[in-house]
Amino acid sequence: MSVTLSGMTPEEYEAFYQMSFSNHVEELIAEEHMSLEDARRESEDELSQMLPDGLRTENNYLMTIREAEEHIPVGYIWTLHEDCEGTRQSFLREMNYGRFMKKRIGKEDQQPCLW
Repeated sequence: MSVTLSGMTPEEYEAFYQMSFSNHVEELIAEEHMSLEDARRESEDELSQMLPDGLRTENNYLMTIREAEEHIPVGYIWTLHEDCEGTRQSFLREMNYGRFMKKRIGKEDQQPCLW
């Protein structure tokens, strides 16, 4: 299957946000042994800090992965781009490609890749 990338629509962003929120809550409960209430609060706080302006958050790029022929959404990719010591660096924050790939990358796991 061939795919293309395009900017998320507001509707796709809402679905992405809800999925990301839910996934993070599950991770916090499983890995940090938080209560559901605490995990929800933590997840909301973190996402609000990372994407304070939603789709318009500076240096964050939220793209929809689409099946090339029919343009059906099959996943998403979220990248962060920052200048560090005079070099533009890109970080993969989160990616979900249908049922085949799901990966959330935490700040401590970020590895720069130059574009």
